Amino acid sequence: MLGDTVIEDGSTRVLRAVALTAAGDTLSGRSFTWTSSDAAVATVSNAGVVTGVWTGRAWIKATSGDRSDSVALRVMPRAVAQITVSTGGFDALYAPDDSLSLSFTLKAANGDTLARTRRPVTWSSSNETVATVTADGVVVGQSAGAVKITASREGLDGFVNLTVVPAPTGSWTGATDWTTFQADPQRTGHINATADPRTFHTLWTKVVAAGTALSPAVASGGRVFAATESYFGTQILAGLNSLTGELLWSVDFGPIHGVHQPAVGNGRVYVTTSGHTDAFLYAFDAAAGTRVFRNQYACQWQRYYAPIVTADAVYFAGGDVGGMYRYDATTGASDWFFQTNFYDGWTPAMRDTVVYSYTGSNSPKVTANSAGTGALLYEIPDSNFSWNGWTMNTAPVLSGTDYLIAAHDNRLITFDLVAHNVRWQLSSSYQGMVSVSGSTLYVLNGNMIEARAVTDGALLWSWILPPGAGQVVPALALTDNLLFVSTSSHTYALDLQGHAAVWNYPAGGRLSLSSQGILYIAQSTGTLSAVALK
Repeated sequence: MLGDTVIEDGSTRVLRAVALTAAGDTLSGRSFTWTSSDAAVATVSNAGVVTGVWTGRAWIKATSGDRSDSVALRVMPRAVAQITVSTGGFDALYAPDDSLSLSFTLKAANGDTLARTRRPVTWSSSNETVATVTADGVVVGQSAGAVKITASREGLDGFVNLTVVPAPTGSWTGATDWTTFQADPQRTGHINATADPRTFHTLWTKVVAAGTALSPAVASGGRVFAATESYFGTQILAGLNSLTGELLWSVDFGPIHGVHQPAVGNGRVYVTTSGHTDAFLYAFDAAAGTRVFRNQYACQWQRYYAPIVTADAVYFAGGDVGGMYRYDATTGASDWFFQTNFYDGWTPAMRDTVVYSYTGSNSPKVTANSAGTGALLYEIPDSNFSWNGWTMNTAPVLSGTDYLIAAHDNRLITFDLVAHNVRWQLSSSYQGMVSVSGSTLYVLNGNMIEARAVTDGALLWSWILPPGAGQVVPALALTDNLLFVSTSSHTYALDLQGHAAVWNYPAGGRLSLSSQGILYIAQSTGTLSAVALK
């Protein structure tokens, strides 16, 4: 056994025990049990690794059989060299009387983390009319504004800047169903509602298809629907009770190439499948899951986002080498087909009597077609399109009556539907789907969420994902006051007024909302989570 030793708190030392015979010869293969006489001073692991906790003296004992020996360990305190304050992923809180618990980390000069138990910090607020802070680091919002909360010790400070915003009044009276990819035929990703994060709570969690990623959910009539996203694997479409998560019905398509994202309308769930001879448009009764029709469409091995459903028609991407279809919503009969560029991973957008596509290849462009006849009304070329694979991974988004927005090949592009040209574009690390409400669009740029003006692309504000948040899921969900952002491990709610995170949830995935005030998180593990927003 090593002799007496001195270590600093927060540091470690490896002790070694040796079993000896009466003659002093070493005995091999003997195991030892390690104990500390005072765990408040020092702890010891089963491998003899001692960690200093706080100043004082403790005996570290090694025991083998009925023999033991101890060493006296003295722990000396170290000076604090750095204080870091954490908000737990929140950047804002509401006023009045909303609270947020802060934590802090103390580090020595060499980067070791120091025990906080015996090292309290002093908390202070830069403006107590905006927010106060308790001796335990609990911040309480008082009025709207910006505030710095500081933790101090040994002449050092650590701080965070917080935003306090007026508390919202929840309202879902204007909310409509989220019936297709990105909510509606315009693909806005927006629902007319005001949500109060102080009331959010888990409603239910359901494993729909263990180990298989789920498509974004759609919801209508007290039911929620999701499909698997698998390559020649599990191919399931499921309908669940939106309030309880009870499985109402499930359709297994067998080992085909793929089942695509669903859309709901007319009391039916519409979904396309792929795999050359397995490419069909299906309609199922939304309540019972029984098949209403199954009609074939042309497709090789492409996969697509969810269709648009109206009272009389279903619009979706397809074709042997690209294209766009209109099928009758009641009978499933084909009404028209329009040839587009050969791409998968997209879907059209629609407003009023015009259907829009955005695809690349040799002639990258936006097309505007008559919803009734499929006739081409006009095209808008995208001369700066850069090929990055045969999957668009995006869909056009319509803003108001004048603009079509898309993100592709690291660009953010806005097309003018009146002048029939590219109004503006930006190049950076843009990806995924744009969400839009009024005159503002929201988009992912690398690890940052940007809010920009639709008309000219001017940056209005931005929010950077916290460290360790995980891989971003490039689709957003938007209410009138909150923007929901998801990663592989967490979902965040950003307050649009405070430009900061006011809520997070320990699960991430494909997001959608419902008129019932529910946030659905379709996870890559096959689990669907429902969070009540009211």
